Amino acid sequence: MQATRSGRTAIRAIAPTQAMIAALAGTVSYHANADIYSHYVDRNTHGYIVENMPDFDQRRRELPNNGDCYCGPAAISNLLGYVSTHGFSEVDPGIPETSWASPDDYDELTALLSDIGTGITAPGPRPDPCGTGMGALRDALRDRLTYRFVVDAAVFDRSDADSAPPRFEELSQRLARDNAVGIALAASYRGSSDALWPLGWPTGGVEDRIGGHYETVNRAFVGPDVRRVGLRNPWTTDSNSNQSRFETRFFDVQDTILSFGGRAVPIDVFGAPYTRMVDHDGDEDTAQTPELRIYAFEGYITLTPRWFMSWGESSGTVERVTAVPEFGTPDAMRDVLQHTAAVDRVVVGPRSNSIFSTCQGRLYRTMRGVDSSPQEIDLPPNAPITGPLAFDDAGRLHAISLDRVITFDPVSGGVLTVTQLPGEGTSIAIAFGLVHVLVPEMEVVAVLDPGIRAVVDEFPLPDDAMVDADSTIAMLPGGVFLLLTDGTLNPMRITPQGFARLWMPVPRDGDWAEMTVDVDDMVLFRDDQGLIEVHRVTPQGFDRIDEHAFDGLRIDGRLAIPPSSPELPFLGDSATVDERTDVEIVPDCEGDLDFNGRTDAADLGILLSEWGADHSRADFDRNGLVDSADLGLLLGFFGNCS
Repeated sequence: MQATRSGRTAIRAIAPTQAMIAALAGTVSYHANADIYSHYVDRNTHGYIVENMPDFDQRRRELPNNGDCYCGPAAISNLLGYVSTHGFSEVDPGIPETSWASPDDYDELTALLSDIGTGITAPGPRPDPCGTGMGALRDALRDRLTYRFVVDAAVFDRSDADSAPPRFEELSQRLARDNAVGIALAASYRGSSDALWPLGWPTGGVEDRIGGHYETVNRAFVGPDVRRVGLRNPWTTDSNSNQSRFETRFFDVQDTILSFGGRAVPIDVFGAPYTRMVDHDGDEDTAQTPELRIYAFEGYITLTPRWFMSWGESSGTVERVTAVPEFGTPDAMRDVLQHTAAVDRVVVGPRSNSIFSTCQGRLYRTMRGVDSSPQEIDLPPNAPITGPLAFDDAGRLHAISLDRVITFDPVSGGVLTVTQLPGEGTSIAIAFGLVHVLVPEMEVVAVLDPGIRAVVDEFPLPDDAMVDADSTIAMLPGGVFLLLTDGTLNPMRITPQGFARLWMPVPRDGDWAEMTVDVDDMVLFRDDQGLIEVHRVTPQGFDRIDEHAFDGLRIDGRLAIPPSSPELPFLGDSATVDERTDVEIVPDCEGDLDFNGRTDAADLGILLSEWGADHSRADFDRNGLVDSADLGLLLGFFGNCS
């Protein structure tokens, strides 16, 4: 596993933002793979810096209503621009002629925003509802990057009584821990009296929400005395025909309580409450009145290079492997699990923040982070874990113990249910909210409903289906059922009446040692030599996805894929502009390689030390090499920001 290097000193609160950035940057050695610098101790102490992140404007005269409602497309265009200049030049918008801030690239970027927004962004003029739902933005990214990156998301569904906003640390630790990039959804809420805001924070209901706004995350700091975020705001009032200067807005993150439908909901807020003068009736003759507002964190999208956990069948070591080195990889100390004996099975938990493993019949949980160690989970008496592990859509962990399935709460580690099987189970798959368990000795698949804690059906396998104690199963959308026995793949469809054969050619029949389903319903097969092939099942057969990050990769051992995030409600949103004037804004300083706020001889020295390196942050023109062209650009930047 490739690795960047990071320091181990704790992050502390430093008042000047530029000093804070410099302090964190100083703990991380320059690395030729990426412009992401992370320092991760644990979920409560970590820092994240991304350099060369674009800051595209949403307001453009060529877009409907000057792009007023295009904050979502602009925010994810920032991510696409970053990806394209960090190892994936084939991704639109590609490599800029000089820099993303150049007027030469303005029209091309306008076309990209228009393309992303078409069909998913309501262009109605404000104050009419407009904007883009988070689910649509996530899907737009998946359509462009699905084979190399995992697009994950979380959002507060205000209409769902069981939903709660994600906390800022959930986003910041994902970025710092996984070398990801992402955007945040924030929303403006308003109040107008001390009765409504008795403590300076709103306690009103959902009707006090003005609208949402998407911003790209550029910095994140969490420590004993600091919760701080730096955001790229796509809204600017400078112009709607020229790209404004790239800059980062900094907020201290605070937690508060909002009331939705009478229930108290914890939520994080960017910055302190602020006052906005508002003309409520639209009458120019009527004086504007002050309105108290907050800017609350409601959701996020993260873009992470695809990864998996890998372990040898005779080894006690499990480690994280990523197949996108151009984007940067985490510190080698992270996500390495060391057991005292051989590891049998591994599964990655919901939100990818935990790893569950089995060793000699025992179950362990490891919270991801530096120096994490496996913690044993108590099992019922005489109930060793003998089969694989799987999570359902509700986040419950299911494990096979001989002729039973034990269901755990992954957060507390407590046992929720124990369900009896008709025989000893050997493989498990989740589909349609049900748990499917292969019972080879009975030649059946038992179907469990976790909601009623019972086996609700038993489907006999076809008479000619090969099955033994080492057989494994997988489930795909549409009821596609795959049975792998002694290297031979048997595709079927499971219906209410039982199994139906799928008569289709299968790839390299007889060669496979393992199969697992990826987050986007693609199947990863591993042969006896460790070679991985990725396929998608279609009505015509198996289509190999050779552009997938893992296809063609060779590994020594088995693999476990992290789960996808649950489906999001569309949540068609009304766009709003954050009119804050009381926030700290730090303009970018082109050519500043040492984060000291100016471009000078020290930066020239860094460039010369990186001469000939590929994927260096000193590669200003992003042609894959630090050369004379970059020297020319640096000399042009010389004296900036001093």
